[in-house]
Amino acid sequence: MTEFSDDFCAFNSWKGIAYLPHYKKINEWRLGERLAPPPPIEISLDLFAGCNLSCDFCNFGKYLEKDMGNKKMPDEHLMNLIEFLGNWEDEGDKVRGICFGGGGESTLHPKMSDALELSYNLGMQNAIATNGINITDDLLHVIPQTCKWIGFSIDASTSETYMRGKHGDYFNKVIENIKKLKREIERTKSKCTIAFKFLIFDFNQHEIYNACKIAKELGVNFYYVRPASFSHQGIKEKIINPYNVDLIEKQYKECHKLATKEFKVVTSVHKFNADFTPRRNFSQCWASSICLQINPNFGLYLCPDTRNLEFFKLGKHYPDVTEIKRIWGSRKHYDLVFKTGCKNCNWRCTYTRFNEQMERLVINDDDPMDLAFV
Repeated sequence: MTEFSDDFCAFNSWKGIAYLPHYKKINEWRLGERLAPPPPIEISLDLFAGCNLSCDFCNFGKYLEKDMGNKKMPDEHLMNLIEFLGNWEDEGDKVRGICFGGGGESTLHPKMSDALELSYNLGMQNAIATNGINITDDLLHVIPQTCKWIGFSIDASTSETYMRGKHGDYFNKVIENIKKLKREIERTKSKCTIAFKFLIFDFNQHEIYNACKIAKELGVNFYYVRPASFSHQGIKEKIINPYNVDLIEKQYKECHKLATKEFKVVTSVHKFNADFTPRRNFSQCWASSICLQINPNFGLYLCPDTRNLEFFKLGKHYPDVTEIKRIWGSRKHYDLVFKTGCKNCNWRCTYTRFNEQMERLVINDDDPMDLAFV
């Protein structure tokens, strides 16, 4: 089944081969040859533990339902945190990028624009995962200047389907916000790319192709579609796989026919079996240290997929952001990566391909790709 209309795209996890020097240093940590892994390549940073939607299928619904106290990360602490991340360096390895969003709607934080500008000025790249409702005039101005990409989670091609899954009448507003941002990107000649994202469920699986047509008409750069993982900790009730696989595959093929050099289609399948249940071809969380999850409730977590689970909590970043260096490479961190982490989760892993790459190319050290030869 075709997955990428262009192999050289941001969603192709084979880019992890470029992380091989990073993987090797993580393995040196495993072997006791260094005290900690290098700083993470990416920071997944959630600024606001709340949302203006109440999606039935939110990956982080339970996380948002908890009594979080103050839902937003304090303004001054946020800036101190980004300053620390921008200056975190070890033997030439630095944090390369920050993805704002994920567990909550980060655009609801009043200092979002300031955070983007500071991160950019410190030499890091920015990305945003958003529902696209709260794209203010300020963000319209700042995003093209400071971001590498922005992904709009839409998951529908009609207002009715959008309302059914997300319980908010914002479909047309989000479409209009994409148009505004597209115009601003073109006006400023920015290289920021836009992705229209579609997470497949039973209620929307018939709209995959129609959503792709809308995405192309909007002039976005990517249409990204993948199945949901019904074993994920955010799903409120156990759901038996509801997918009509033939219907989905047929639409996937039609979507790829719409692809052009400017409009890339990604129908993610490599993390799933033929029936779209999650696939796990690795034995540990080997590569999880390429990213660090940071939450507005001051928690540090092993990875974005575990951002609300106490078992995977590494520690806290408040009030002293430099605590991150002490926690990074701690005994708990080590055990979660190399011993207990993978055994205690059963949902789709964001780092499936990266874990496979590290296990095959570094841990097993069998060089199946003959990397010494062109």
